Amino acid sequence: MARINFQEVSITRVRVGKCDACGKRFMEKKKFYQTLNPFNKNSDGTVKSRDEILLEVKLESDKWLESSLRHEKCKAA
Repeated sequence: MARINFQEVSITRVRVGKCDACGKRFMEKKKFYQTLNPFNKNSDGTVKSRDEILLEVKLESDKWLESSLRHEKCKAA
């Protein structure tokens, strides 16, 4: 069976700060990505371009950066 590798469009963001719940300092790192492939389409059915994917990934990462800072332990509590 043939294997097809699609090109990945990604951004890695890091945020450093204090937890809103416990006040301890911590760092959180996350990778945001999508792939360039024929199945990744816009709402009108056209295939997304690299620039369109990059814009979506940036918007998603900006939203994540603005969210509250919490440790995993503090999120569960």
